[in-house]
Amino acid sequence: MTKQKHGFLLFLSSLIPGAGELYMGFRKQGISIMAVFWGIIALASSNFGFGWLIMFAPILWFYSFFNVHNLKSLSEEEFYAMEDTYIL
Repeated sequence: MTKQKHGFLLFLSSLIPGAGELYMGFRKQGISIMAVFWGIIALASSNFGFGWLIMFAPILWFYSFFNVHNLKSLSEEEFYAMEDTYIL
């Protein structure tokens, strides 16, 4: 894991689901959030009748955004004690 990050680049990366976690060094969390988010978008835009899944995209976006800012607010000891795990 990399050093704890702060600043404007962290805010910008937190706007894309999973990118903020990746920027902070939590690769497993970031990749899994990003895969689920874009999977929801892909399924909802397909012609297979999964349009109702789009209602979960904002929920996942908010989770990712606030998770990044929660990680940012942790003390250094708590941050380095966090384990990088897959979401699912």
